[in-house]
Amino acid sequence: MPASRRYLHRQAKKLMKIHDINQLAKLLQVSVFHLIGVANKSTAYDIFRIHKKGGGKRLIEAPHKELKGIQRKLAFYFGALYHMIMPHCSFGYIFNTKQDKLKRNIVTNAQQHLNAAYMINADLEDFFHQIKSSQIHQFLSRPMFSFDERTKEILINLVTLDDRLPMGAPSSPSLSNLCLLDLDKHISQYCRWAGITYTRFVDDFTFSHPKDPLDAHFTHLSQYVQEANFAFNLSKTKVYGKKDDKIVTGIVIKEQQLTLDQSYFEGVKEAISYLSGAIKVSNYYQQKEIWIEEYKQKINGLLLFGEQVLGDQSEEMISLYNLYDEAVYPMDVGSQSWLDFSYL
Repeated sequence: MPASRRYLHRQAKKLMKIHDINQLAKLLQVSVFHLIGVANKSTAYDIFRIHKKGGGKRLIEAPHKELKGIQRKLAFYFGALYHMIMPHCSFGYIFNTKQDKLKRNIVTNAQQHLNAAYMINADLEDFFHQIKSSQIHQFLSRPMFSFDERTKEILINLVTLDDRLPMGAPSSPSLSNLCLLDLDKHISQYCRWAGITYTRFVDDFTFSHPKDPLDAHFTHLSQYVQEANFAFNLSKTKVYGKKDDKIVTGIVIKEQQLTLDQSYFEGVKEAISYLSGAIKVSNYYQQKEIWIEEYKQKINGLLLFGEQVLGDQSEEMISLYNLYDEAVYPMDVGSQSWLDFSYL
């Protein structure tokens, strides 16, 4: 059940009242000695790369268990604070409460652009790594906070790696939202003046207009981004005309309705087919494979995303759920061998 707005705001105020390292340690329910020790471990990350869906590799900087636990707590408090002061344009990594009339998520982000005739999608290049320690220090120095300098330094050490936000830390999304407050404000002011609908889902910026092209406006908007020490990834920027189907964070806007690209359905079917073969072999040999459970969770996430967009009663989703059920609960194991099964 979602938390209440009052509860979240109470938690945010606890963070805002923190002055020194002793109070911060108490809030995070750890000793001062432990907190300082974790903050001073600059090598507390496993760094590796994973394949991106569209090609290439993505850098992942995964914090070790002790640091990750503290970052998760900080993510909660910073997320609660963001809920108090979030702008209307922001839709990613946001707490939704029972009292919120507009639930912020990837679907409602796309819904804001249903009436778009013209649209531009742009994302920030190397997003988390563009947010430097100096920007976080500047944010923590705002009048709303009471942190002394030593506490700011400890906080920055806890949430940064190599002088910027790491890609893989649970605290990075909420802090990135907070560090973009001023940029969101300036862009929103310009877009209201120009009659442009603007939304941001993490590092994905979407601008749309019901009547007019946006090319000239985008030049001005890019200047705001540059002045904030960020940069759009121009190679991924997409411009949509009046007759184009438009895509917002993977969701297709077609004839003023939300749908999904055919590649989504093909990808889910392929993943379910792969899962089906793995489960049959595992059941035949009566072996329990941990990676199979993790793969099932991945597919469940894909199915939930589709359900959010299309609804659980759509023919497409009913068909995918039937395929998933047949894969997870096979009627006949048959004759299978791990030697016949190829890992991805």
